[in-house]
Amino acid sequence: IACGADPKTIAVPGADLNIVTDVKSELLEGCNESEDAVIIGGGLSGCEAAYEIAKKGVKVTILEVQDKIIGAPGISMANSSMLKDLLAYHNVTVLTSVKINKIGDNSELDGKEKEIQADKVIIAAGYNSRNELSEFEDKMETYKVGDANKVGNLMDAIKGAYEIALKI
Repeated sequence: IACGADPKTIAVPGADLNIVTDVKSELLEGCNESEDAVIIGGGLSGCEAAYEIAKKGVKVTILEVQDKIIGAPGISMANSSMLKDLLAYHNVTVLTSVKINKIGDNSELDGKEKEIQADKVIIAAGYNSRNELSEFEDKMETYKVGDANKVGNLMDAIKGAYEIALKI
């Protein structure tokens, strides 16, 4: 079973506004241009989307709740360092340790109200594994691979598929 994952949503007022999209949709659509973009989530996919958009001359701000961006384990330091350098080169603003209370007129930043202008907000808050094919597990021998097993990256999916292929 390799049915993938779905983007996580965030439970804040305004997350359903028409200027809000998820990072997967944005990347699949080719990172459409906008005047100002805010990306909520500074993980790998959020930073990759920020880079793709910033290359087009768009003003991009990344908001990350953690104290650093691209902090997930298992990501190559060379790749993450290069991506951070590219974000800086393209003048992407990175704000860490940020709590988002709402999307709309104002956002909460360090205990103070701060307005961040955006005509597009991209949610890059991670993924949830899909379990839509779990009904087959009772009917036949099944194996879950990739994000259906555990959300990870492409290398995790390839390694998992390889290990299952060796078993069967």
